[in-house]
Amino acid sequence: MEPRRSSEAKLDDAVHRFLDEYFKLSDIRERTTEYVNMFTDDARFILGSQPSEGTTGEMRILEASISKDLTEQEITAAMETLWATISWRKHMIRNASPYGNNSGQVEIHGSVDLELLDGQKKTLIFTSRGHLTPVDSEWGYKWDSYQVFIDLAALAE
Repeated sequence: MEPRRSSEAKLDDAVHRFLDEYFKLSDIRERTTEYVNMFTDDARFILGSQPSEGTTGEMRILEASISKDLTEQEITAAMETLWATISWRKHMIRNASPYGNNSGQVEIHGSVDLELLDGQKKTLIFTSRGHLTPVDSEWGYKWDSYQVFIDLAALAE
């Protein structure tokens, strides 16, 4: 099943195709390398709302403290850490729209259904925003910056 998106979104069709593929890849454990390739080599990737500096320190996914600028290798490690805590996940895009004055800026609202390794099923609400840069690639774009804000309250239930 392909990720869903709002019919009211006002982004270019090529951006929607990129977003569909991005979230599809992010939901497939075995496609982490392809997922990471959707970022530029110097992309700024932030999980959480409080960016931190540097590249050292342990990344704990699905905790209230997640927040770190990550390199390509760290994005891969973060995804592998995430997949070590869940058996599956599925993103649903509720809305994707332009953000700010830059045409490459995108804001996304949605949810992610997931199953933890202990069998608990959860739904997390997220908002993300980032900047897409046009590139000569299969999908025509890559993220050069991307930040995810996620409501982790459902994990405590």
